[in-house]
Amino acid sequence: MDGWWYFFPLVLLLKTPLAILVLFLLFLFTLFKNRRSAQPDGRLTLLAISTSILLFSMTSNINAGVRHILSIYFFLALALSDFIVTQFRMKSHLRPLLGILLLMFGYESLEAGSDHIGYFNRLAGSRPERILDESDLDWGQGIYQLSQYLEEKGVSKVSLVYFGTAPLDQVGLPPLESARIEEGKTKGYVAVSTHYLAVPYSQYQWLNRYQPIHRIGNTFNIYFFE
Repeated sequence: MDGWWYFFPLVLLLKTPLAILVLFLLFLFTLFKNRRSAQPDGRLTLLAISTSILLFSMTSNINAGVRHILSIYFFLALALSDFIVTQFRMKSHLRPLLGILLLMFGYESLEAGSDHIGYFNRLAGSRPERILDESDLDWGQGIYQLSQYLEEKGVSKVSLVYFGTAPLDQVGLPPLESARIEEGKTKGYVAVSTHYLAVPYSQYQWLNRYQPIHRIGNTFNIYFFE
């Protein structure tokens, strides 16, 4: 209820592409290395603005997602892009490393695809719902991908626990089981929004003891019970 001072730094660490994190560290190292000879630099102003936004956000009790500090990325993007262009113009020895980081960033972007809300970098591991939830992970945005997966598998009926607001009768899902999902009683295909596997008070926590047969991004875990 009171929030955590480290929430937003943690969000930035886990939801920023690794290539950008490495690039940012390289940017800071270059600034520190050239601190005595450097002329007044607009990039320092951009860095100061981003740092101020982060510091102010760390005093907030409202820990409701990276969306509250998205403006940080705008100022960092300006600073980092200027840093990259300057290094290439100077024919710096950092050019090969910068090229690798840009390619890595492109790969990470393609790998994430359209799942922008649920994106986490590899530092979060394979179960990011153990760290962050809701607007940083699952707002029901995978419902159409779930429908497509079930159609491809020829699933005729599914038990669904959905965290979202989409009209389920209009997204192409197979008929839904009306019976309550309970351990030892539920049979067949079960699809559960990751949100309900993350919150400790959920009645579906027992599903975490089982290995899902498939995962739709970070939004749905799919199980099959004989």
